[in-house]
Amino acid sequence: MTKVILNSGGMDSFFVARMVPDAHHVFVDVGQRYAHKEREAARRIADHVGQPLEIVLSADIAKFEHKPSGIIPLRNAELILQAAQYGNDIYLGILSNEINSDKSPEFLRAMEEVLNISCRAQYWSAGTHFTLHTPLGTQSKAQLVAGLLAAVRRDITYHAAWQTMLSTVSCYDGGGLHCGKCPSCFKRWVALTVATGVDADSLHPFVEDPATWATLEEWEAKGYPEERIQEIRDAYAIAGL
Repeated sequence: MTKVILNSGGMDSFFVARMVPDAHHVFVDVGQRYAHKEREAARRIADHVGQPLEIVLSADIAKFEHKPSGIIPLRNAELILQAAQYGNDIYLGILSNEINSDKSPEFLRAMEEVLNISCRAQYWSAGTHFTLHTPLGTQSKAQLVAGLLAAVRRDITYHAAWQTMLSTVSCYDGGGLHCGKCPSCFKRWVALTVATGVDADSLHPFVEDPATWATLEEWEAKGYPEERIQEIRDAYAIAGL
């Protein structure tokens, strides 16, 4: 079996990489305007665990992006299909409180079925069995960051891991820094703020303060899972808002 990580350059990819250090790393460029900074962050993650980074230029589906949310429809399906060319044990950075349907258990089961039907034994192949893995599925981003921070406080040798984690990219803007005004930046701010107990805008460079992008009431109205809403409330409280 060949292990492969879909490495987007984000925090979740970093934590998966540390859990599966012997996996091959694949970065897929689907034409997203922020691909350049994601790619460099993905390379840093791969370097951190001593693995090469495979860069795949895929179909330009980013032009179909839903601008308010930053969602690119069918992106995860495209990424999984590309990763399947490099390995049959595919690892994804999907968290416990995801709400998008292309990160759901139903989606993952369906994609596994597509891969296994497509590559079952037939005249040209002995067949390949695929499994999609979500090793972060029981934790939130804040919990993962808090766990690493606790390790750093126990053992200074984890400092390099902390710095690599901070160098990850979670932003839908094409600029060089985290814009602070997109859903991805907001999730990053919540995780860092809750995990450290300090307003992350003061310890991590955002162009704009993510806490001012929307009010707590607006986030509460979005129908997120209670665990996620509580982390947002905690982050606002830490920031004094």
